[in-house]
Amino acid sequence: MKRIFKLGLLAAVMAFVLLSSALYASEDKAFLLSRVSEVQDARLRSTLENSIKVGLINNSKELDAALKKDAISRKKNNNSNLAAIRAKISEQAAPLKGLDKDKISVTKNDKGNKLFGKITGEVPASYKKFIALSAKFDPKTNTSELPHNEKAITDFFNSIKDDPTIKHALKVTNTTIQDMQRNWFSKGAGFEHVFSGEVKGSKVSGYHFWYKFYDDEAKGYAKKGDSMAGIGNPRIFTGSFTWQPNGKGGDAFKRKGGFTIGHSPQILLALGHIAIEAAKSEGAVPSAYTFYADINGESFLWQMYTLGGSIRSLYPMAPQNKK
Repeated sequence: MKRIFKLGLLAAVMAFVLLSSALYASEDKAFLLSRVSEVQDARLRSTLENSIKVGLINNSKELDAALKKDAISRKKNNNSNLAAIRAKISEQAAPLKGLDKDKISVTKNDKGNKLFGKITGEVPASYKKFIALSAKFDPKTNTSELPHNEKAITDFFNSIKDDPTIKHALKVTNTTIQDMQRNWFSKGAGFEHVFSGEVKGSKVSGYHFWYKFYDDEAKGYAKKGDSMAGIGNPRIFTGSFTWQPNGKGGDAFKRKGGFTIGHSPQILLALGHIAIEAAKSEGAVPSAYTFYADINGESFLWQMYTLGGSIRSLYPMAPQNKK
């Protein structure tokens, strides 16, 4: 009788263990699926869900390992993608510096009251056309001037489409002047930000083209502050400055900004176009990336920001002066 009781008790215990294990497995699977539901990447989420359902992932430890493996793979692929983008930009942008027929010789004064000395000789037409187009944009951010300036924008790009730097950029990227225009005048509003400059409250945003500063300084609209890097280097300025967009007071301040010096507007347009098309050709456009390029006789590290697959910002970074 005792033996029968013990066997019955053992059977009950085993049944309880099996039932508990089944319930635990069920609860654990539901928990794992709830964790996976928070994964943003749809493909990865689907793969993990299927792996849990068929028993390839059975606990949090295995799920964590799968997520870690994916993160490592993504980082590796991203680094490889950036390396490929930089290599392509370097190759395609290399000839630009020798094609800039509208480059200008100008004196830079780091310690003077004015940043630039007066340009001697005739300023190329492309600079004057740039200033005329730039003046059509409201410096305040989140304003839309594209609809009523579409003709002026198109006319400007048509006026520079035969420039050697532009022709080179379009050739190596297998694109059109309309593609270049879209890259600079889409969601990122890159032209307005980089070339014309924007104002956020009392701060200057963008403003990375040297001749814009030269023109504003000559009119009394811009005033340089302290030079912070590239001091003594005639090819780049990095420092602070103030800007009155309409020349009627209300200075906006740039704590630290900069631009390369002496090159035409079209070569900077060409560089930005090459840089973003290189990213597109690699299958994805990063929101931010850096690369080296020489457009005025010296190679600098450039910072690129994108928005919606178009250019948002592009500017050079001068190496710090040795003390």
